[in-house]
Amino acid sequence: MGSRIIIALIMMMASITMKAQLKKHYTDAEEIKSAIKTVLDNEMTGEDGALLKFKEKNQATGTYNFDVTINDKGQVKSVFVVDREGGSEEVQNLLKDAVLKLKMGFKTPKSKRYKINYKFKF
Repeated sequence: MGSRIIIALIMMMASITMKAQLKKHYTDAEEIKSAIKTVLDNEMTGEDGALLKFKEKNQATGTYNFDVTINDKGQVKSVFVVDREGGSEEVQNLLKDAVLKLKMGFKTPKSKRYKINYKFKF
């Protein structure tokens, strides 16, 4: 019985390791910024995109210009509002919170942060 537990633990560790290896790792700054833009584009237009669902749920309109910063684990660490055309301040703040919850699905060099400017058009 003890050997079954050990085997199960080894298999769980192997699957965790394999999952961690599936994340793409970018090193070039321009490539990273392009990948961030691609992820945000997909979130805005993809069927399962979190920001497309946000638009439908909140009836979002207007254009929101944000500076988005990610960390080395692909997590959004900060969102700074640059400008807003149309829309409302309430939707702007809800969008900012929604963007902060996003994960990019890739890694970057350790201890580095990358910032892009992105216009969310609804």
